[in-house]
Amino acid sequence: MKKKPKSSNPRYPPPEEVRRIVDRRERLQYQLIEAIKISDVAPLESAQKINALILEYGEAEVKRSWRCWQEIFDRPESEEEEAAHLYGIYFKTWQRFGGKRPLLTADELEQLQNEKAELITKVMLHGKQLTPEESRRYYELDDLTLAKPHLWEDLIPPDPPPVMRSDNKFPTPDWKPDSKDLFG
Repeated sequence: MKKKPKSSNPRYPPPEEVRRIVDRRERLQYQLIEAIKISDVAPLESAQKINALILEYGEAEVKRSWRCWQEIFDRPESEEEEAAHLYGIYFKTWQRFGGKRPLLTADELEQLQNEKAELITKVMLHGKQLTPEESRRYYELDDLTLAKPHLWEDLIPPDPPPVMRSDNKFPTPDWKPDSKDLFG
């Protein structure tokens, strides 16, 4: 019998298990959005698909994914407020899991997210595969931007950065940026 790898912290699964759970959650997200997309034109079919997802993934995971989509779609209307909202999510994640990663500015975060979007576009819209170098860069960008925390934040232990930036621009954990902080 094969032994399961142990996590260094018994509250959290080992890295291989984290990857498996995150991949599974990502599949669920795509399947859930497909079910939601048809809810206006085919409500019965949409409900059936959602019920099938509950059977496959469990009610707790489907509800978790649903809350994530609600948060994603519940954004401010103006571009500046949306940018501040998204940066706020990044910053909170960085405070909890940033570790040795640099704290990105809003402009740096946007630049890296745009680079990642180009790679996603290559696959999703153009049907091409990423080269090994592009694939490596995609995962590096995910890590630097602390992307998709809703998929993994309960699976890994917190790893707060040892020091906040010296300019102390972000003095408290409950700080939320507004557009003035981002765009001057």
